[in-house]
Amino acid sequence: VNMIGNAGIQWMATDEEVLAKSLGQSGFARNAEETVQDADTLYRPYIASTPNNQVYTVFRDKVLSDKVGFTYSGTPGKVAARDFVDRLLAIRQQLADSGAEGPPLVSVILDGENAWENYDNDGKEFLNELYRLLEEEQTAGTIQTITPSAYIAQFPDQPELDSLWAGSWVSPDYLTWIGEAEENRAWDYLGEVR
Repeated sequence: VNMIGNAGIQWMATDEEVLAKSLGQSGFARNAEETVQDADTLYRPYIASTPNNQVYTVFRDKVLSDKVGFTYSGTPGKVAARDFVDRLLAIRQQLADSGAEGPPLVSVILDGENAWENYDNDGKEFLNELYRLLEEEQTAGTIQTITPSAYIAQFPDQPELDSLWAGSWVSPDYLTWIGEAEENRAWDYLGEVR
């Protein structure tokens, strides 16, 4: 957080499992339709602070992000886009049912270079239909698309985290990069170089 703040970066993103660990939870419960039940806790930025800096942190919805990154590539584009928007509308309903004050920020974040090569026609049907549906919902007043920067500018008062769990958006740890002999040897070499 301090390095990011020192670099002048206003916000960063990571995974919902990092937020759960930061809040002392084991995860976010979902219903049979995979909608987060404690939606008001997940769908908002938090402020991570050090004595010298504060950085807004957004936490991605892992299911929605992984649907775009992995699952939807095997589904016809229009069907996948409809499913995505229906999932957003289910989140909206869950927030309304729980009396959340909002405004919520549902973050869908993925490694962009990975997904599109697996979609037919590089995902054009999915993306065109998704943007059409999102525009339709925005016109109806049910969904508003926004960047994290614009959201934070409009709603700067957000809850602070007592601590931010160290982990990645792949998982709330560093097992992708450490633990196996080859990985550990690479870290040793990096230490020697430094």
